[in-house]
Amino acid sequence: MTNILYIGVPYSIHDIKWMSYFGTQNGFKVYITCEHQNIEGLNDEKRHLLKSQNINLLPTFHDFSFKSPSSNKKTKLYLNNIIKEKNIQIVHVLFGSPQPLWLNEIKNVKKIITTRGSDVLVTIPSLMNVGWKKPHLKLLFYKLKKAFIKADCVTSTSRLQAEKLNLMGFRKRVELIKTGVDIEKISTVDSDQHLPKQLKNKQIIFSPRYMSPVYNMEYQIDAISKLDENILSNYTFVFIKGIDTEENYFNKIHQSLNKVKGLKFVVLTEVTQLEMWSIMKASKLVYMVPKSDGTPNSALECMAVKTPLIVGDLNYNKELFGGTCWTAELDSSKSLTSKIEEALSQYPNELLEIAYKKVSAFGNRKVEMEKLKSVYFSLVQK
Repeated sequence: MTNILYIGVPYSIHDIKWMSYFGTQNGFKVYITCEHQNIEGLNDEKRHLLKSQNINLLPTFHDFSFKSPSSNKKTKLYLNNIIKEKNIQIVHVLFGSPQPLWLNEIKNVKKIITTRGSDVLVTIPSLMNVGWKKPHLKLLFYKLKKAFIKADCVTSTSRLQAEKLNLMGFRKRVELIKTGVDIEKISTVDSDQHLPKQLKNKQIIFSPRYMSPVYNMEYQIDAISKLDENILSNYTFVFIKGIDTEENYFNKIHQSLNKVKGLKFVVLTEVTQLEMWSIMKASKLVYMVPKSDGTPNSALECMAVKTPLIVGDLNYNKELFGGTCWTAELDSSKSLTSKIEEALSQYPNELLEIAYKKVSAFGNRKVEMEKLKSVYFSLVQK
């Protein structure tokens, strides 16, 4: 039996996808723990999902804090006790910052870090550029670097993340493992059954990433405000707030959306996996234009349901995204405006077929998780 302790976010659908693949397989025992605040979004539905996937939820712990060495010591003891009591062979951190800090404090176990995108492309690099007035952030950077260097394995969901880790001196060798998507389940989902009621009988343009600054909301609104009146009157734009979106920022964005003359829009606080797939399948167009990104699962899901897709001009994985969707220039919101207008009338069907074939070949969850299983086995056998 291989016992794995994950440090992540118990209500994150992405984390659940990684954990559940092993929780439901023979030969694995799966546990999850997290900081105190990362349990707040765990509703009864997600608790039931964890239980159904044999993911064992453990008590939470305090954030790492330079101001509270005693609190750090308690967390260190807590994690090492779990490792001993549960006979943990592997500790797998599911995001690149700040959770890897705890890997410096644990022993007698194999350690893995997975990066997802903004952690490596935005958060960690920002720690390099702080001035002398914030020495604790510099120290945080070097503690994270130590954890990455000493980890037994680091995986990333895109080549760009791997390149950034190498550039910062964090890691030379990185395993490329994407979350992947369940192609068959997604492509056969009954969108009529699972589509949220407020979206029934509407022509939908969907922005599936959460309403936070990294997902370029101001850019989106500026592009939408320039759209032809016929589009604004005939289509409903759908957004997802997300549990962790900062309330003041959300209110500001919501007010900006209200100011766009003629715009019809719906903001969903959170959606289930089946609802997400159903909205994508029912949409006339999906777009996502974040400031930085990894290999976004939402894009792969869109490709699996054969819905037209627009992404930003980031350095996406060419294996998956080369010749499979349209691209908007992120330095000009007019580019997104024109792409939306063109896509609604002349998005080529052959592009949808190419996208489906590519996601089936290179974005398949089972294939990607089997890569991770091989990593696990190689570590416990050493």
